[in-house]
Amino acid sequence: MSNIVGAKRPSHISTARVKRLVWLGDAAATLFSIWTIVLPVPYFLLIACCFALPVLAICLDVWIGGALSWDASRHGRNPLSFVTILLAPTLALSCRALGDFNFLIWQASVAWSLFAAALIAGGVYWLVPQVRSSRRQLSNVCLFALAFGYAAVAFVDRLLDPFGVTSIATTVSDKYARVSGGVHGSSVWYNVSVAPSPPGLTWIHVRPDVYHQLEIGRRACVVQGSGLLGIGWLEVRPCENA
Repeated sequence: MSNIVGAKRPSHISTARVKRLVWLGDAAATLFSIWTIVLPVPYFLLIACCFALPVLAICLDVWIGGALSWDASRHGRNPLSFVTILLAPTLALSCRALGDFNFLIWQASVAWSLFAAALIAGGVYWLVPQVRSSRRQLSNVCLFALAFGYAAVAFVDRLLDPFGVTSIATTVSDKYARVSGGVHGSSVWYNVSVAPSPPGLTWIHVRPDVYHQLEIGRRACVVQGSGLLGIGWLEVRPCENA
């Protein structure tokens, strides 16, 4: 849809109220996204909020009859566009997954992520006619599908892993936090090195809250699991939490 106003009028609710809800959603999405990337504490609450916002936005769009738009116009803000609510949290989740998790079988991670993205993009393309007539909307759909697909696969595989894990006691030999983009970068990557180290892994990504619990020269445990989707994961954590 190329026009600034959605092609459909909202059902069940006035257009003015929908615009206010979209504005509030944009503000919440921006706030939670920056918070999740820069200082993700409390970690699991922020992750849950970033997953919930896009889902709630899609539910709102379904409820009002598909009046929201996937188009973020370059010539003026579309008051019925929910692109920010969809993209900002999912990109933040993808950044967290990249920086917090260590997956052992990257081919499986890529395959599952592309499969999830194809399902999401295909579903939107089939159900939302206006997406098929706009390259810009289609590109937003594809970006959302890739980001949400990867984030969903990463967090589901790791956090919902029902299988047993193996734990090996090690010692933290070094750690550092790297700011992407230099001192003015927007995200921080937390890494630790342990001895003995897992084969092929000199530095291991850790969550920010775990990073601050680990001290150089102190005992830590390397925990490895198979993952719900069979991707396989590895992490370092304090041994009392292993």
